[in-house]
Amino acid sequence: AAPIPVNPGLAETGEFVDYGQSGQVWFIAPNYGGVSERTAVIPPGKALFVDIVAFFSSPLVDGTEDEDELRALVRDALDTMDPAEIIFEVDGKRLQGMEDYRVQSEFFDYVLPENHMFLLFGIPAEPGVYEKGVSDGYFVMLAPLSAGEHLIHIYAPLTAPYVPSDVTLHLVVGDRFQ
Repeated sequence: AAPIPVNPGLAETGEFVDYGQSGQVWFIAPNYGGVSERTAVIPPGKALFVDIVAFFSSPLVDGTEDEDELRALVRDALDTMDPAEIIFEVDGKRLQGMEDYRVQSEFFDYVLPENHMFLLFGIPAEPGVYEKGVSDGYFVMLAPLSAGEHLIHIYAPLTAPYVPSDVTLHLVVGDRFQ
């Protein structure tokens, strides 16, 4: 739901990590391919929901209303990766058993704001609420990290037509937001 200019997943620097965040869980966006080195500050006491790598489909994106087809599209795209090659590290400690962190969503509604990121993919949709979005991906929920500096490394070996995603996040848990 973030417009292109403030979309945390499109920002190379991490400057928009706080865009749209509220509550006790903050979302950490992927970079949609390529190499990113980001620096961000988050308030203490926030759990992190990290999108390591995921695919999204909907009737708007893929032109079908069929639930099985939409689910197959995201599943098949994700199946091109070996979970053993996916890296998720926090402070040098690598999470093992990535296959256990794969989740396919139920259908959900989603919001496209003005200047939405679908425009980058040639989908000229009007801003508004859309139905039947589905996602399949690898996600991790982290308990709140201790105050101070942390290093998170995320790597997803995406294959053509996609580009591997490699994100290094220098994260400071501090009170800048208080």
